[in-house]
Amino acid sequence: MTKLRQKLLAESNMQRFQDMNWQKIKLLYIAGSGRSGSTLIEKILGSVDGISAMGEVSFIWERGFKQNLLCGCGKSFLECHIWNEIRQNAFSNGDKIDINYLSEETRFIEQSRYLPLLLLKTKLRWHKGKIALCQRHFLKIYLGASKTYKSKVLIDSSKRTHGHILKDMPEIKLYVLHLVRDARATAYSWNREKIYQKDKGKVVYFPRYSSIFASFLWCFDNLAAELLGICSKRYMRVRYEDLVLHPKNIAQKILGFVEEPELPLPQFEGSRLRLKLQHSVSGNPLRFKQGEMMIKHDSDWQKSNSMKTKFLVGLITWPFLIRYGYL
Repeated sequence: MTKLRQKLLAESNMQRFQDMNWQKIKLLYIAGSGRSGSTLIEKILGSVDGISAMGEVSFIWERGFKQNLLCGCGKSFLECHIWNEIRQNAFSNGDKIDINYLSEETRFIEQSRYLPLLLLKTKLRWHKGKIALCQRHFLKIYLGASKTYKSKVLIDSSKRTHGHILKDMPEIKLYVLHLVRDARATAYSWNREKIYQKDKGKVVYFPRYSSIFASFLWCFDNLAAELLGICSKRYMRVRYEDLVLHPKNIAQKILGFVEEPELPLPQFEGSRLRLKLQHSVSGNPLRFKQGEMMIKHDSDWQKSNSMKTKFLVGLITWPFLIRYGYL
C-alpha cells in the first residue's frame, strides 16, 4: 500500500471533516434502475433556478477524472470551467488524491453483493473504513459544488447502491426520489446498442445486457431504492410514465417534496419546455440537450419486443410490476 493510500485511510478513521467549514447540504438523490428516465427528470429539475444537476456523481472518479469523458456542457470533464471550479473548491487545501484508488474503492463498496453490509448499523471494520474514505471524498465534491453553484438543492442521479453510502452522512440532508419504469421497457433499452457519447470521431457505447440479466438488475435496483427510502425517511416514488404525461405537475410535487415549493418552474407549454445548459457528469446522451424540447413517451418496446421477451421479463419481475401498478 502506498503512503498516500495509508494517509487516506488514516484520515478516514479520524474525526471526519473537523477542518471543514460545512453546512448541511440539501441533496435530491435519484434512485432506481438505469434506463428509467433519470436523465430526463434531472434535466427538468436542473432547469429550475435554485437547483443544480450534477449527474451521476458515483462515476466521477472513473468517467470524470480518469477517462475524462464529456460533461453535459459538451466539453471534456477536465476542460469544463464549472468542474474545474468545483475541484478547486473541493480540494482547495492542496489535497493529493489517488484517483485510481478512489475509483477502485467506490466500485468495490457499491457492488450489489455488499448491499447487506451497507444496511448494517454495526459494520465490519474493514468495510467501515472503506465507506468512511469514500464518504469523505464524495462530501468534498458536494461541498465544492455547493460553493460553486450556491444553489438550494443539488441533484445526484447515480442510482444503484450509491445512496446507501450517503444516507448516514450528517452533513447531507438526503431526499430519495425513487424513479420507476416498466421493467419490460428498461430490459428492451438495455438490450439495444446505444451511444454514450461522440467526441472527436470517437464513439463510446453503453454496455448491453440480456433481457434476463436486465430483469434481475431491475428488481435489485428498485429493492435497493425502497430500502434506501426506509433508511433515509424522506422518500418519494415517481413513475416515468406519469412523468412524461404530466411533467409540470410531477415537477411541482418534487419541489414540494424537497421543501422548496416557491422555486419557479421552467415555462411549460403542455409537454414542451426550455432546458438550461447543465454540467452533469455521466448519464444518458439527453444530458447534452439544451433549449426547447418536447417530452414524449418512449413506447418502442411495446412494438419491438417479442411476446416471448415480454412474458419472460414479466415472469421475473411480476411482484414489483404489481407493486408499481404495471400489471
